[in-house]
Amino acid sequence: MKKYIIPFIIIFIFFIQGLFTLKDYGINWDAVYNLDRGQAIIHYVTTHKVNYSDIPNCNYLQGSAFISGSILQKKCPTKDGLNRSIFQSNIYDYKYTRYIDEKFGGHPPLAGIFDSFGNILFFQYLHVINDNDSYNLFPLFSSFIIALVVVLWSTEVLGVFGGSVSALSISLYPLLLGERNFNFKDPPTAAFYILSVFLFWLAIKKRRFYLFIFSAISCGMSFSIKFNTVFLPFILIPWLFIVSLWKKNLQNYKIKTISALLLFPIISFIILCLVWPYAWEKPLKAIFQTIGFYKSIGTGIDYQSTSFLFLGFNTYPLQYILFTTPILILLLTIIGLLSVYKYAKKDIYAVHFLWMMLFLIPILRITLPGLSSYGGTRQILEFSGGLALLSGLGAVSLCDYLKTKLKYKDTAYFVRLIILLCFISSTIAVFSLHPNENMYFNALIGGVKGAEQKNFPGWNDSFGNTYFQGIIWLNNHAEKNAQLAYSTQGTDTYIPLSKVRSDINIGENYWSGTDRKGEYIIETHLSDALSAKYPQKFEFASLIPVYTIRVDSVPVGYVYKNDIQHTKKQFLKNEVTIPISSIASNELETTLLFDQEETLTQLQLSYNSSCNEKPNGTVSLLQNSQWEKQSEALGEQFYTLPSFAMGGDKNKLIYYFPYIKAKGIKISLFPEQAKCTIMLHNFEVKRLD
Repeated sequence: MKKYIIPFIIIFIFFIQGLFTLKDYGINWDAVYNLDRGQAIIHYVTTHKVNYSDIPNCNYLQGSAFISGSILQKKCPTKDGLNRSIFQSNIYDYKYTRYIDEKFGGHPPLAGIFDSFGNILFFQYLHVINDNDSYNLFPLFSSFIIALVVVLWSTEVLGVFGGSVSALSISLYPLLLGERNFNFKDPPTAAFYILSVFLFWLAIKKRRFYLFIFSAISCGMSFSIKFNTVFLPFILIPWLFIVSLWKKNLQNYKIKTISALLLFPIISFIILCLVWPYAWEKPLKAIFQTIGFYKSIGTGIDYQSTSFLFLGFNTYPLQYILFTTPILILLLTIIGLLSVYKYAKKDIYAVHFLWMMLFLIPILRITLPGLSSYGGTRQILEFSGGLALLSGLGAVSLCDYLKTKLKYKDTAYFVRLIILLCFISSTIAVFSLHPNENMYFNALIGGVKGAEQKNFPGWNDSFGNTYFQGIIWLNNHAEKNAQLAYSTQGTDTYIPLSKVRSDINIGENYWSGTDRKGEYIIETHLSDALSAKYPQKFEFASLIPVYTIRVDSVPVGYVYKNDIQHTKKQFLKNEVTIPISSIASNELETTLLFDQEETLTQLQLSYNSSCNEKPNGTVSLLQNSQWEKQSEALGEQFYTLPSFAMGGDKNKLIYYFPYIKAKGIKISLFPEQAKCTIMLHNFEVKRLD
């Protein structure tokens, strides 16, 4: 057991550091609905109620992070003595989430359930942690499971030095380090995935059938969070083939092994049905609906440019790993990969080959032609376990090689010391980005600044964490009863409300656009679909940030105050109507031309329709004698901010331009609207005076 002490100390420090820094992180992009669903399922299972009618409402949930558990209990007394969570929402109760599950599908619910158990125990019952952070305990614990498995496995095979290097590699892997404190599903998915592979290997080595069962249960847990484990056979079966070739007396164990493999889909399906009430009623529909959801987001979509394609393979994931892995860990991993055959041939259980498969298969599955990948590599975080194990193998291999070549008695000790000391530099580089470790880029691309200059996809994506850094600034600087607006419908889910000062008023209806009523707005500096929306373009063009969120001195987000004081001078002009020199129109297309190029702010029009549909189609601007199609459709802005006057009044429509210069406007209605005989008329175009 002595050989495990140093690696265990390393990962224990990793866990404690994460525990004490939970407060520095916000919330994942899509966590809110899943946490609402987790609470709703637990409430339904324990009370058989489809809503929260048995729990009193509480007006103190926003800002509850600033109130002690005992005081909050006095402000919001309940008969059972439990505090209410902000994610026990009257809107997103079990009845609503059950409807969403059946209509749209999505991820299975186990991650949200585990996160909600953490909230119920540590926030609602024990009162030892605030509402938002209690949900992040499970991802943190899951990340510790990944580190624990890596340490047990690496130290068992490679010894204390290899185990220590693997422990440092997994503890300092930036994506895991940054995601463990707020990503509710990817670290847990990876943890149970890696644990399943480890237990399977152990079952073969120890010849214990019960370990196969535990491995299948772990696989089922991962499967009930995300369906990543459907690719486990591509790791385990090739490995079993290699082992059966090298270990002849395993032939007698084949029947048990085949039986164990059959257990995996059975147990996974049972666990999924047990934790998902929707699957109690319609298990097959739940499965196929979820498969359809993954197919819709994981195939046939080009999230990156075609420049990343090589012979049809998407090289983006490989490049992402190349540029976001600390160089020391990257080098050791490459050496480990090159050493696999040498060491695996000597090992009758070919564990090194299994590590290689654990690293490569998750990456390969999102690089194959026709498959799609977005969000860097967080969705295949299970590869990080294989990477850390190979890093330990690489360190041991390097020491062995130099010891053979140099033939000095103390060579091995000296090389080991040098490698361990080199981790100091990696530690400083990664932790200097706190709490944005998941935005780390190494020197191969020039750090965060180099990734920005090259516009590497995902360089500025914190997965929602930087919104909270804007909230911290507002909590410290915003005036009392300030207003915080969502500039796009749905972005309310990016803000941890329990950590927002209780007097700050939040809502999409506060967004005032060109009226400039003084609301605050938080925007991350993203190059994605949201950045193409009118509100983001308007803010970026005309407003001066009151606070800039930076990572390694590079801007990644802004806090705006939409008032006259913080508006750039060139935009403090009145809007006037532009004379239209000519109008050409037919059933589906209308063209407006001006005498000269104008800086457009909005287009107003009226319409009538035989089927009461709003007009919708493409909007193009005449720029440099060419028609340039705008990113937002004619009817799209109405759905962006329905509480704002985007859509105009009845039979009127307003389309806003973020101060774009053009000499004409062309509206091309979608062909399907021809049957409605939509007629456009009464055009009015405005510009800044």
